[in-house]
Amino acid sequence: MEIAVGFFVIAALGAFPVIALVVQVYRDSRGKKRNLAMRCYACDSNGYLFPVPHYKGDTFLYCLSCVESQHKSRRVLGYVAVVVIAAVLVGWVVLSQG
Repeated sequence: MEIAVGFFVIAALGAFPVIALVVQVYRDSRGKKRNLAMRCYACDSNGYLFPVPHYKGDTFLYCLSCVESQHKSRRVLGYVAVVVIAAVLVGWVVLSQG
């Protein structure tokens, strides 16, 4: 029974990156088509577009509301990263003193 559960957990964890990659490739292809038509990468609206660099080195065009949303999500991810690093450091200190 434990072997079957372990196999399921490993398969589920291995499938997650593949599913995430497929979703990201789909979003990038859809967004690039939108940008070629001079529309917002995220919401497909037309109007004034702002270039926003992505972590992969590409730059995509977004409308003002989507630019604000991108910056907001980057700030939140930064705060989450700081909290996770702090929790790991605190855990390391607590366990190393035990």
